[in-house]
This record gives sequence, C-alpha cells and structure tokens, in this order.
Amino acid sequence: MAFLNYNKDEKLEFNYKRACGLWLLVVAVIISVATLTGGKQIINMPVFSIGYVISFFSINMN
Repeated sequence: MAFLNYNKDEKLEFNYKRACGLWLLVVAVIISVATLTGGKQIINMPVFSIGYVISFFSINMN
C-alpha cells in the first residue's frame, strides 16, 4: 500500500480507551443538557458546540 504512505512495520498510535470513554460520557451529558435547554430547536447548538469543544480539548488534549 505504498500509494497510501502506509508502512506496515510502523506502530499505530490511538487515543487511550479510558480517555475516549470519558469523552464519550461527557459528550452524552452535553447532548442531554443541550436537548433540555433546546426548546423548539430540539438541541441548543451554542450549548452543544461550546460544550463539545471544551470537553474535547480538556479531556483529549490533556
């Protein structure tokens, strides 16, 4: 698979499962809060967007 610049011998790096799971739980809470405050829009986009970005950078970049 030389055309994809993929080296079979290179070890791939993935996010740790614990951090990934924690981030998914926090996103679920953010979706719940955004849904409860959404009113007619079903989901409150500013709440979701800000919560998503804050949770991503605070959990995955830590």
